[in-house]
Amino acid sequence: MITVDTNMDTNLLDEKKFHSIKSSLYNAEGISYNEFKKTLKPVYSKVWLSIALGWLLLFIALIAGAHFIIYFHYIGLKLFFVLVDAIFLGFIITYILNFFHEAGHYNIASDKTSNDLLANMFLGILIAQSIKQYRIVHWQHHIKLGSTEDTERSYFEALTPLFFIENLTGIRALKVFLFRNKKASAESQHKDSASAKSEARIMLLAGLVFHLAVLSIFILTKTYWLSPVWIIGFGIFFPFFSSLRQLLEHRNEMADKKTDYTIVAHGKITRIFNSNLFASMYGSAGFTRHLLHHLEPQISYTNLNQLELFLQETIIAPQLKKQKTSYLKALKILFGK
Repeated sequence: MITVDTNMDTNLLDEKKFHSIKSSLYNAEGISYNEFKKTLKPVYSKVWLSIALGWLLLFIALIAGAHFIIYFHYIGLKLFFVLVDAIFLGFIITYILNFFHEAGHYNIASDKTSNDLLANMFLGILIAQSIKQYRIVHWQHHIKLGSTEDTERSYFEALTPLFFIENLTGIRALKVFLFRNKKASAESQHKDSASAKSEARIMLLAGLVFHLAVLSIFILTKTYWLSPVWIIGFGIFFPFFSSLRQLLEHRNEMADKKTDYTIVAHGKITRIFNSNLFASMYGSAGFTRHLLHHLEPQISYTNLNQLELFLQETIIAPQLKKQKTSYLKALKILFGK
């Protein structure tokens, strides 16, 4: 058996360190990590039931919103329920599109072609983005996490009033959109770049048509008040919830709010979050166990619970426990930092 350095000053949860020692990990029953990993099989039925639930909740948000908003005659109450419904819609879209990330790792279907087709049809169309384009940018997040080159960098920003202002005015969403498109273009030498560009153009058009069709339905059915619900939910609250979730996952509580982490490396940190109803929705598709995902990106989120239980019986359990928190605790700790 390989001897492992168990010094707690050694970060065994760093991706490179973990991959160098994982073959020497054993649980309480003496089963090796490599043997255990072979038993993990994605549960695609669970994936698609979860995605279907997201779409169902999306329809419920619109139908319930239409009834509540039309019921009230006072403009103030109508505007209040438009805001409430937009917040709920943005939250549900965040839940659904967490599975787009899972598709980026080929984990929503048994073969890659089906994975990408289904991802574009049922997920990418919501944000007018192709899965190939997303994958090119997202994989750099795994490679360059914590560095100035990270392509998913909401955690570079401190959780200050400015963060909320930029997110709740759409400024942050525009910045992220422009940055990701710039990064996708910069990867023009990527082996899939030609097909990725073609697919990106198709999905951009498909997404625009989809959103115009939805807004047209609101007009034809005279549910006019759902138009601002849809626009605000997608344009403001969905980007806000997504950016906040990523910040809670990766922002170091010791980070300096005055430091520009596009120039100075922030450093790697990833958390695991306690499971409850809210967390399972906000951190759907395995985001509650985001640390484990970074350790093993190709393992389906449907297996992350098993992975966590196994690792809790190994020498890395103390470090794993140290990185576990709740979304609320992380929010309190990071606010203003």
